[in-house]
Amino acid sequence: MVGTVIFDMDGTLLDTLTDLHESVNALLAELSLPPRDVETVRDALGYGAVYMLKCSMPSGTTDEEAERLLPRYKEIYAVRMKNHTAPYAGVLDMLKDVKAAGFATAVVTNKLDAAAQALCAEVFGGLIDAAEGDRPDVARKPAPDHVYNVLKRLNMEGEPGFFVGDSDADIQIAKNAGLTSIGVSWGYQPVRVLLAEGADYIIDKPGELLNILNSG
Repeated sequence: MVGTVIFDMDGTLLDTLTDLHESVNALLAELSLPPRDVETVRDALGYGAVYMLKCSMPSGTTDEEAERLLPRYKEIYAVRMKNHTAPYAGVLDMLKDVKAAGFATAVVTNKLDAAAQALCAEVFGGLIDAAEGDRPDVARKPAPDHVYNVLKRLNMEGEPGFFVGDSDADIQIAKNAGLTSIGVSWGYQPVRVLLAEGADYIIDKPGELLNILNSG
């Protein structure tokens, strides 16, 4: 392998927003709370399910209160997460090209680990070599722990590495792990946020990624 390309999932490889939004509103309905608009859920993505739930609950909700809702949210999302979720146009071809060029591939996401593993297996199969989602024993993005884990599993420590994502947390984790950061313009956070965090590159289409990898 000539290097490793690590991808975020939500907003980078997969458009998951509709299923996330509907799952949050299903939970709120069970609690007799009003639904949230899609923008509220979108703006809360990137820092894990508890943060998303806290932002979707009434003002003043604590982290502990949001944490208590997590088990039920997991149940709701597990049966809804494949209803509308799909790869962005060009993503599957991009992954095939990256693999053909000799790069190892991985996913590091703050999405719940069980959901991340299930979606990777079903949607991407052998196009992703390793995946890690949010779980209690590992610090979530932007801490670099998950990156170190996948690099060790792939035996790619010390080799060239890239992190591709759509959020400030993705650019931050790239910096924290010593990787080249590549922001995508089709995701859930605006490009200005990625540039403000110091993204090394911005791509507007999945097909543009390989040129950056080859030039690096």
